[in-house]
Amino acid sequence: RGGTKVTYEFTVDKTGFYYLALKALKNVNTGVASGKNIYIDNVIPFEELKAMTFDTMKKWTNVSVGEEEAFRFYLTAGVHSITIESTVEQYMPVIDRLNQIKDDISSISLLVQTITGGNADDAIDWNIVRYIPDLQERLINYASELEALYDQLSELDNGVSTAAEISTLNVAAKQLRRVAKTPNRIGSKLAEFSEGSGSAYQLIGNAIASLLSQPLSLDRLYFYNDVTLPKPMGSWFKRVWDGIRS
Repeated sequence: RGGTKVTYEFTVDKTGFYYLALKALKNVNTGVASGKNIYIDNVIPFEELKAMTFDTMKKWTNVSVGEEEAFRFYLTAGVHSITIESTVEQYMPVIDRLNQIKDDISSISLLVQTITGGNADDAIDWNIVRYIPDLQERLINYASELEALYDQLSELDNGVSTAAEISTLNVAAKQLRRVAKTPNRIGSKLAEFSEGSGSAYQLIGNAIASLLSQPLSLDRLYFYNDVTLPKPMGSWFKRVWDGIRS
């Protein structure tokens, strides 16, 4: 969860510049890049280490910390600490907007129930658009925006082609479009619109919960310079042998 963190101490034998690599795995919450802040000795050394994102990885991978080239860290001989903190900073504008859409859906639902008196009978011809003239336009706009936000979020994770955990945004968009086709019948479609576990309102909430979760499994941290890192995965024979031993 955002704000949680873990700290490790390590000893540097020789003063100098070092690269940092993480032997990492991210095979849950697929399609939602995991955000991390990295501190060295309780300080984020430079801006690029704020809200770094780690793509979905289906197997253990050595990930060098950097962009086009690995970053270099100047470390003096002695004991140091590294802290890795989960963050949702990179998603906050999207989360805020999704919460606004949820609030709007809730407001529309309350107004519709006030107009109909909570009567969900589909046989009654309510003139809802008399009281909410722009209802159809608003629902279609929300649907388009949810689809655009899904595409925007998917582009942040290059590990997979589709973001399964937030695909509920696309499902919610389809439901809003269905409701928008007959806006005067929205009173009988509140289960699909704003009420219940399968409503557009709840589906958006499920996507927000996925964005707030930032899992990343770590096995090792490497501070290194002119060396080749060990392979993150053992050979096929070694894995089979370890399986037999287990």
